[in-house]
Amino acid sequence: MNAKENFLKSIFFEDPWYVPRGNEDVIKTIEFEGEILWGENWIDAWGVHWVGNIAEKWSVPFPKVHPLENIEELDNYSFPSPDYLKLPDEAKEFLRGANKENHVVIGWVWPWFLFERAKSLMGLPNLIRSIFTHPKKVKELFRRIADFNIQALERFIDLFDGVLVGEDLGHQHGLFMSPKLIREFLIPEYQRCFEPLLKEDKIIILHSCGRIQEIIEDFIELGITILNPVQARANDLELIKQKADGKLALWGAIDTQHVLTLGTPDDVQKEVKRVISILAPGGGYIIAPDQQIPMPEENERVLWAAAEKYGRYPIRPVD
Repeated sequence: MNAKENFLKSIFFEDPWYVPRGNEDVIKTIEFEGEILWGENWIDAWGVHWVGNIAEKWSVPFPKVHPLENIEELDNYSFPSPDYLKLPDEAKEFLRGANKENHVVIGWVWPWFLFERAKSLMGLPNLIRSIFTHPKKVKELFRRIADFNIQALERFIDLFDGVLVGEDLGHQHGLFMSPKLIREFLIPEYQRCFEPLLKEDKIIILHSCGRIQEIIEDFIELGITILNPVQARANDLELIKQKADGKLALWGAIDTQHVLTLGTPDDVQKEVKRVISILAPGGGYIIAPDQQIPMPEENERVLWAAAEKYGRYPIRPVD
């Protein structure tokens, strides 16, 4: 069994040999040209002005100028065509020679999918306020963003084994919208977007930071394959495992904020053992940091060494 086969067995709860590791050369992620410029300032095809940290090329950019601050201007806003999404030449070259026996090819089609896209267009305060003052208009905005996503999928669905969508629904202590509002405003459009993927048995990876444990059941009903990054200090890992077990694979969950960046190598090893004992039994767990930020090299080395040492099935309880 190679690493890809083990990865697939894990995410589909089919008795993997070991806990897949986030540093294995299994997932090949394809980004689209111009959709995100790391550490730079630019205006995207939607008219959003993004600001990045020029000195730190790995840093995530943030929207600073929103072209649709007033939802009443929705009728006058021009949505872009999916034609602007282009594969860079190196991605085309990789896809032509991709080794399907060893790699799962994932299209990172949208760093900002539905809620995140609307938030970038309007700004978070305006979006949340408009949900209550102009609910029909906000639903129309989500529907039109979903229409764009579906059209884009039609162009690229055959190229990938699955997609990764960026959709931070939570912050450190809760959701940006209540579960009730998420189910009313977002879930119907997620269903529309994911339907073509589910029909083609594609892998769906949903990236959402923050505390999202209250809507795990909704992710399962949507047919999402993997939830990433399972932010460790924002969620109850045992509760998420209980809800997701056998239905939704989990990727991440190793505390970056306090352990990987600030802890000792011994702290890292203990955290790896603890999280594996909670999330790995029965499969459905890929071990990785819960945030992609720099950490001490020694802690990173211990992370992957401990993951390999303690991530063999059957999983033993923490001593």
